[in-house]
Amino acid sequence: VRFFVPMMVFMFGGTYFLKECIQVDVERRRRRELQDRTDALVSEIRKVTKSKRKGGFMDTKEDLERTREEIVSQFNLETYDIVRGPREWEPGTTEKVQEIYVKRMSEVAERRKAEESTDAAEGET
Repeated sequence: VRFFVPMMVFMFGGTYFLKECIQVDVERRRRRELQDRTDALVSEIRKVTKSKRKGGFMDTKEDLERTREEIVSQFNLETYDIVRGPREWEPGTTEKVQEIYVKRMSEVAERRKAEESTDAAEGET
C-alpha cells in the first residue's frame, strides 16, 4: 500500500499532466499557423489595395457593367427551360424525368440549329 498509492497517483496523474501539456502545445502550434496564414493574407490584401490606389487594376463602373453584359450575353434566358430534378422518394420519377430531359434537349438542339441557320442566312445577305 505504501508504494501502490504513490505509483497509481504518478501513473494516472502523469498521463493527465502529459495530455494537458501536449494539448497546450498543439493549440499553440495551431494558433501560430493560423496567425501565419492570417499575416500572409493581410499582406496580400495590402499589396492589392496599394496597387489599386496606384491605378493598377481598379475596375471602373463601366468595366464592371461591360463584364456583366458579357456574362449575361453567354446565357439565352428567353429559351431557358427549368427541368425538375428526380425525387428519390417518388417512385418512377427518375424514368419520367429522363424522358422529359431527353425530349427537351432535342427541342433545344432543334432551336439552336434553327437559330444558326437563320444567323447564317442573315450573314449571307
